[in-house]
Amino acid sequence: MYMIKKFLFLALICSQAMAQPSTKSTKSIKQINDLMSSGSLDFVSDKKKAIQSFTAVLQLDPKNIKAYYLRGQCFYGLNQPVLALDDFDSVISINPDYSRAYAMRGTILLDLRQFFLALDQFNLAIKIDSLNDGFYFSRGRVQFLIGNYYKAINDFNTALSLKNNDRELYFMKGQSHLFVGDYQKALANFEISKFLGKEDKDLYYYMGYTKMLQNDLDEAMKDLDIAIALDEKFPPAYFYKAFIYLQKLDYQNSILFYDKGLALDSRVAAAYYNRGLAYLNLKNENEAQFNFSKAIEVDSLFADAYYQRAFIWDSNKDYPSALNDFNTYLRFNPKDTSALYARGRIKVMMIDPVGACQDFTLAASSGSLLAKNAMKEVCESKPGKKK
Repeated sequence: MYMIKKFLFLALICSQAMAQPSTKSTKSIKQINDLMSSGSLDFVSDKKKAIQSFTAVLQLDPKNIKAYYLRGQCFYGLNQPVLALDDFDSVISINPDYSRAYAMRGTILLDLRQFFLALDQFNLAIKIDSLNDGFYFSRGRVQFLIGNYYKAINDFNTALSLKNNDRELYFMKGQSHLFVGDYQKALANFEISKFLGKEDKDLYYYMGYTKMLQNDLDEAMKDLDIAIALDEKFPPAYFYKAFIYLQKLDYQNSILFYDKGLALDSRVAAAYYNRGLAYLNLKNENEAQFNFSKAIEVDSLFADAYYQRAFIWDSNKDYPSALNDFNTYLRFNPKDTSALYARGRIKVMMIDPVGACQDFTLAASSGSLLAKNAMKEVCESKPGKKK
């Protein structure tokens, strides 16, 4: 019975349209409404089908803002950012005050890591709608990612004042406080994020990292253990456990956890360097040298690895290699008195008193007593020097 009535109803509309041409727009409106309803229903479950409905709407009504906006969101959900941006551009061209279209453009540009362009879009969205907490949250994320931590905190606070209670907001606010050195506020925000339901490796990792910076090493270890329990393949948690053991002078356990972390991520120069320090403290120069060399292999600008390796070359009486490493290190740190003094000693061993004198003189001018004594001995005994 329902289908018969519906058929009669449609037939009546058709007969009326034939008799009265002015009712054609009424039919189009109904068709558009039906398509919008269909597209909206498919929006969550079948975005491709929803796009077909919204495209049909736009063929009937090329200036339908809602159709452009929803189709743009579908394209975004299907990871087609260029098509999504085109649709949000169309929304803005029809209505320049459509704040959510700017926000969606900002979200896409943020995903594409075009941070400053994203920031411009969120600024425009907020200019139009200054009471939307989501816009401030999103702009805060961009500020965080470009290193403007204080501005990020301001935006997160504004979002909170507008009743945003998102656990990720508290988490990112905590990270922002962490990176400006306010560890107490960082932990307070992490705790709120945890209370609101965030229970993942990232939260516990950052809580552990923050506590480590506060020198609360045992509590930091507990959080890092939870991070590892939540994800056994999370290298940063292993690296910081290893670093804590290094600070505790437990070199064997430090090496053990650096081994585990490097097995998961072998491209972390600092991990090799710190493992090298652990081996060096265990008097294992061969393994220490290997690790310093791996650190340099991963990051050729890792100055401290050259410095430590140079002393091992020196210990093994490989003076040319030691000299090369000190030369490299001093290009990064030309005023390091300990390195200047050490290089001067190498030059003495290589029978280069003039070069040694230059290094000792530079180190002595910065207050090195060892260099001052060496300068007197070497510089005053240069060939041709009258006593």
